[in-house]
Amino acid sequence: MGRAMKNLKVTALEYHRNGVSGIGFAVARFTFEETVGAGEFSAVATIFSSDEKFTGYCAVLVEGEDGKIDITSKWRGDHFEEELRQFIASAAGQKMMFPFLSAQQETQS
Repeated sequence: MGRAMKNLKVTALEYHRNGVSGIGFAVARFTFEETVGAGEFSAVATIFSSDEKFTGYCAVLVEGEDGKIDITSKWRGDHFEEELRQFIASAAGQKMMFPFLSAQQETQS
């Protein structure tokens, strides 16, 4: 498990699925600081299903100063995953919005 980032704030959260049989995933837009007072970054994360096949799949891309996603950014998803999954689990209507949540996660929230 990676280290948590400071002052992580989720600003948007959506559930998506690629087609009828596609794997479900959440997309989160959020801000964070690598260290307190170091300046805020804006990022987008894709958090995949939490079943045994996809646990640990969280991709993070940071927005550049121009507001565009920087595909060369090098941020480890595991530094954000636990906190993002906790936010997803506590989101209102989680069973409808995020059907990929495991029963274990639902009972922990």
